[in-house]
This record gives sequence, structure tokens and C-alpha cells, in this order.
Amino acid sequence: MSRTIQASGRWIRRLRQQDVKLPQVDAIEIYQEEFGESDIACGVIRDFYRHWRALAGSRDMPTMSEVDAVTIPRHVLPYICVVDVTEEGRFKYRVAGTKLVEGCGMEVTGRFVDEMAGTEGIERRLRRLLRTRKPYHCIVPLTWSTMTYKHYESVVCPLADPRTEAVGRMIGAGWFDIPFDSGPLAAVAPRA
Repeated sequence: MSRTIQASGRWIRRLRQQDVKLPQVDAIEIYQEEFGESDIACGVIRDFYRHWRALAGSRDMPTMSEVDAVTIPRHVLPYICVVDVTEEGRFKYRVAGTKLVEGCGMEVTGRFVDEMAGTEGIERRLRRLLRTRKPYHCIVPLTWSTMTYKHYESVVCPLADPRTEAVGRMIGAGWFDIPFDSGPLAAVAPRA
């Protein structure tokens, strides 16, 4: 029997503070809109989020035109994807970095999210971001790829259309095969 824990980052921090022992689990699913750098397990994704925050400054989000590959930390670029929001309200991968494509096990550039099997969770999270205009952090089971690792971590952030100030694009970074034995996830690490 497969068991999954669904949790917010705050819940996990509370468990760590209280030294709560959890039952063995096969999967963890974390989604949070209120998070900080310390909630992000992967250093590359932390660096990505730090860069996005610097671009946004005191605003909710930077504009699409403010994102320049030249200013993104070089080690982060291979893990980034940019997603367009079409006029029909669909999500299309504009570009995906080489490490992200490798981690996905398939090329996603130019593809619509809803065309790929098992991506309902991604679609749901992107729709929520479109509505809330807030970045999100998630660590979720990998259900849409043939790769053998169980989880991936990502942070996806909104980019404003400078004409309308609505979310026109999203930029994210993803890391596959994340380690659960240290950092923010140690309290709920899946056991082999």
C-alpha cells in the first residue's frame, strides 16, 4: 500500500520543532504560497527564487521584459522554464533548460501542459498562480515522467504583462531526485 503525506511548509516546520516522528511514507506532497528561502531544499532553486525576488523588489512581481537570461545566475539557467499563458488560457512551455529537460525525461519546449499525460497537478498549480498572482513552492511526486526518481521540487513565479499588469508568463526552476535526508524535509523523509 502506498502512503502519501500532503503538507504545507508551516506544518513541516512545526513537526521539526516538536521533534515529531512520522510513520513511514512512500511520497510527500507539499504546496505553499507563503514560503521563504529556508523552505527550499535545493540550492539552485533557492538562488533562482532569490533572483526573482530581487527583480520584483517591493512589487508583487517583475514584468516579463525585466527577465534577462544574462542576469540570471549561470548555474541556474539549465534548471529554468518559462511558461506562456495563451489568450485561450492554456499554458505553453516557451523554453526549458537542458537540466530541466533531462530531469523531465522529455523535451517540453513548445508543448502545452495539458497535452502531456499526468500533468493535472501542474495545471492546477499554474491556474492557482494565475489567480493569486503569488509564487509557489512545491515538492510533489513525479507522476508525469518515465524517470525513476519519486519527487521533484520547484518554485514557479509570476511575470506581469507590462501592458495589463496581469500575469502574462511564469518562470520556474525545477530539481529532480531531491534528497530528503537533510534540510527542510528531514522530518518527513520517505523511508526505503
